[in-house]
Amino acid sequence: MDVKKDSPADRPQGEQGLYVGIDIGSSALHYAVLDAGRAVVNSPDPIMHFANPLGALTEAWQDLLARFGREAIRSTALTGSAAEIFPRVMQEAIYVYDSVAIPKGVEVVAPEARYVFHIGAKDAYFFSVGLSGQHQVIREWRTGTKCGGGSGMLVEKQCRRLFQGEVPSPQLEDPGTDDDPQHSGERLLEAIQMAWIEERD
Repeated sequence: MDVKKDSPADRPQGEQGLYVGIDIGSSALHYAVLDAGRAVVNSPDPIMHFANPLGALTEAWQDLLARFGREAIRSTALTGSAAEIFPRVMQEAIYVYDSVAIPKGVEVVAPEARYVFHIGAKDAYFFSVGLSGQHQVIREWRTGTKCGGGSGMLVEKQCRRLFQGEVPSPQLEDPGTDDDPQHSGERLLEAIQMAWIEERD
């Protein structure tokens, strides 16, 4: 990503400063800048870190300093599976768990949303949110299963639960009908795994 150097006249002005949020996931780094009124000032393209989150964080921070200057940044918060350790070495940086950062972010960009699906490269989340007085609250939240298809399973199950009768159940193939007998055992294991996941949840 090219670092764009804006002139001081192009930088947002404001006595209350800017607030930076950085999400370092298992494959990419996302970051955004908000002003004191919770408006999104800047949201660049994500940076793929290729197992080098520190390098991606350095690139993002250099971009932020070039765009806005250090004196304009009031606070920085990090989230994501690869970010938990950074506040230990970054003075005054804050770490926020995914289960807090995701619904809070939705509250800013889509305050009317009531159901939230977050599909990451590693983890998937579902939230049901609502208002209690003037404050948004999480009514329930769930995470994906540990199998490889956990994200898809989470979306499918929650949609079927929320829209009963409108989402058809998947039709499983009979493991005994496979033309190749070498794969019949694999299909049987898939059917058993899906039944076990449904029973656990």
